[in-house]
Amino acid sequence: MYFYESTQALTGSFVNTSILAAPSKPEKIVPGDVNHDKDLIQLFVSFGSGNDVGEVIGGVTARVTSWTYGSFAPVAIGPKEILSGDLNGDAILDVIVSCEDSDVICVLTGLPDGSLSLPLQLLVGDAPTDIELVDYDNDGDLDIAVIATDVSTSMRGVRMFRNDTSSNGWNLMFAIDISYDVGQNPILVAKGDLDGNGQDDLVTIFESPAFRGPNQNLQLRHNEATAICDSDFDGNYEVDVLDLLTLIAMWEAVGPNPEDLNGDRIVNVSDLLILIAAWGPC
Repeated sequence: MYFYESTQALTGSFVNTSILAAPSKPEKIVPGDVNHDKDLIQLFVSFGSGNDVGEVIGGVTARVTSWTYGSFAPVAIGPKEILSGDLNGDAILDVIVSCEDSDVICVLTGLPDGSLSLPLQLLVGDAPTDIELVDYDNDGDLDIAVIATDVSTSMRGVRMFRNDTSSNGWNLMFAIDISYDVGQNPILVAKGDLDGNGQDDLVTIFESPAFRGPNQNLQLRHNEATAICDSDFDGNYEVDVLDLLTLIAMWEAVGPNPEDLNGDRIVNVSDLLILIAAWGPC
């Protein structure tokens, strides 16, 4: 793998500064976290022939970045696309990898020491390819969009897997929710706030026009889900006495909890005041 850094010249050129031998064929690379003083750079790489994911760490010394492998984690056969994001609310990056040859997505939890856990394998349909992390239901956590073939219909589409981790004691849990663009041969999916409403929208690109329906190779899908208040624990779009009782039941609980409204990892009077301030309809 070759690493390039931008020059200070106005030409916008890049200079090769480092080379790191790959243990097997690199497939995709995704940037991880850069800390506030910029002295640690983290990347994640999927290696196809080795069926694993590598964590690559860069250290800056005298304005020169050196790169080394931090850790490796095995995944299913045929890793392709790779993404990182916080899926379980612990403020540590997790990694998801689509494994086309194994018909699964591998979800690897980020650990405090910077390494990755053994993968949770999700059966998402045949030949999963492109993936995206998107909060499509506006509940505050990242869901998974994956292009795969539904085994019951033999048709490809963008399949949405809802992230239910917050309701499962922060243990990873995903469930199929809905499919989009079924039968239209989607090959790429991406997200972005296309209409400026602060919610993730989806963009899908098709390999060829569909056999039926309008001839188009790009689909924009706006997110019209109703946002849930942070203090609305039961999801009824209103902060009321039921949510108050839920918070009280978790009083002084530590760690990542939905009732920890200010993110200080303990449920206390500060969270109670936030809930009271949000009282009423969302």
